Order: sequence, then structure tokens, then C-alpha cells
Amino acid sequence: MTRTSHLLGFAVSLALAVTTTTGCGPFGTEQDGPVELSVRASATDRSAMDAVVAEFHRLNPDTHVTVDYSDTGDLQQEQVPGRPG
Repeated sequence: MTRTSHLLGFAVSLALAVTTTTGCGPFGTEQDGPVELSVRASATDRSAMDAVVAEFHRLNPDTHVTVDYSDTGDLQQEQVPGRPG
């Protein structure tokens, strides 16, 4: 995949995560206060991710996104929960 398709996928995932978390809470109650999201990304994508997160925050000011940047090799070796290692 290209960097553009990775970032597009991230942006779509982030938008979906926010739309599914902002309107609902436990047992159908609305969530009070801002929404907090954490994302892991490759350190080589830092400038592009910073731009995506800034635009996302502009469109969703009540949502705070924290990005944890790691080396690409570390991300590729990390096991995803629910997937065989």
C-alpha cells in the first residue's frame, strides 16, 4: 500500500471511531466531555499524520487525538489482538 492509501485508511478509521464513540456510551447514555482517541503510526509518517490529525481536530474540536509514533519495524512486529501471531 502507498502512504496515501495508509493515511486515507487512517482518516476513515478515525472518523468512524469518533462517530461511533461520540453518540453513545454505556447503556445508551450520552458521553459527557471530550472524546479521547489514541493512534499508533510509523515515525516516517509523522508530518502527514500531524496534518491529518490537525484537520480532524478542526472538524471535531471536542475530540483529542494522541498519536504514538514508532519505528516501522516495531509496528510490523507488534501482534494485533485477536489475530494469530
